[in-house]
Formats: sequence, structure tokens, C-alpha cells
Amino acid sequence: MLEQGDIELLTAAKSGNQLSSTEAQLDDSTRKCAAVEEQLQELQESHRREVMQMTEHFKKHISEHEQRCLQEISRAEESSRNQLLEQHKRFKEELSKKDEQIKLQLSRNEDFFREKLSDEATDFNQKPSHHEQAVMKQLSGIQGTLKTMMAELCHQWEVRAQQWSQHQQQLEQMWREEKARRQLDETTKLQIQDVQEEVLQLKELMDKKSNKNSFWRKLSSIFRGKKGSN
Repeated sequence: MLEQGDIELLTAAKSGNQLSSTEAQLDDSTRKCAAVEEQLQELQESHRREVMQMTEHFKKHISEHEQRCLQEISRAEESSRNQLLEQHKRFKEELSKKDEQIKLQLSRNEDFFREKLSDEATDFNQKPSHHEQAVMKQLSGIQGTLKTMMAELCHQWEVRAQQWSQHQQQLEQMWREEKARRQLDETTKLQIQDVQEEVLQLKELMDKKSNKNSFWRKLSSIFRGKKGSN
């Protein structure tokens, strides 16, 4: 039979073996936590670098896109203004030339018919009275021709008025297109602001993930504290 002292020695040895096993498990858990923490730190650092690269890429892309948009809008506005001014100048010059031509033609026609009427009146006064009916017929024909030419001149004026109206419509259309381009510029700026806000939200999300990863560091420190107390 075992004596009381032998039983105590066996109990102490068994407790020592259990303590050694517990410490070994704790050491193994600590090493695993340290390895996990190291992997998390590496992943966090890698992810942080990727986020920084993506952020820089987004900023660069946004800046380049914004610069291109502003340049294109500036060139389009300048080109539209130049086209409007050039067309307006050409139209005024053409209208002025047509007006001068019509006035000159009208003046010539008036002089011609005055001279013709004067000649016919002189011939009428000089001819015998039996030619009066023939002269009146000629005068009536001349008046008809004059009316026809005046109608043609009025038609030309109407055509010029229609051309002026079409030109005004073209100017209004170009003005609406320029207004639409300005609205597109405002829309592009708003889109750029939206992208910048999304980048900020992404950065905030990464900051939140970084705060969650700090939990593993706290857990590791707790394990180290327990090991020191043992």
C-alpha cells in the first residue's frame, strides 16, 4: 500500500504535469496570436498602400479629367463666340451689299421710266390726235412693267427678311447649344464632387477597418499579461 507521503508526491507530480501542459498550450496560443497579429499587420499595411495608391490614382484621374473638361469647354465657348461674331459680320456685310444693289437698281429703274415717260409725253404732244389711243396703250404697258418690277423688288425684300429670320433662328440655336454646354460643365463638376465624396467615404471605411484590427493587438497583449502573471 502507498503511504500518505507517496500519495502527496504523486498528486504534486500530476499537478506539475498539468501546469506544464497548460503553460505549453498558453505558449502555443501566444505564438499563434503573434503570428496572426503579424499577418494582420502585413495585410493592413498592404491594404493601406493599395488604398493610398488607389486614392492617388483617383485624384490624378479626377484632376486630369477636370482639366480636360475645362479646356474643352473653354475652347468650345471661344469657338462658338467667334463663329457667332463671324456669321453676324458676314450677314451684315451681305445685307448691306444687297441693300445697296437694290437701291441702285431701283434708282436706275426710276430714272429710266421717268425718261421713258417724258419721251412718250413729248411724242404724244407732237403726234396727231389719232395716235392718242396707241400712246395710251404703250403707257399702260409701261405702267404694267413698272408694277411688275416693283413686285419683284418687294419679293426680293421679303426673301431678305426670311433670310434674316433664319439667321436669327440659327443664332438662337447656337445660343441654346452654348447654354447646354455650360449646363454640361456644371454636371461634370457635380460628378467630380461625387467621386471625391466616394473617395472620402472609402478612406473612412478603411479607417473603421483599421480600428477593428486593433482588437487582435489587444487580445495578444492580454495573452502576454497572463503569461507574465504565471
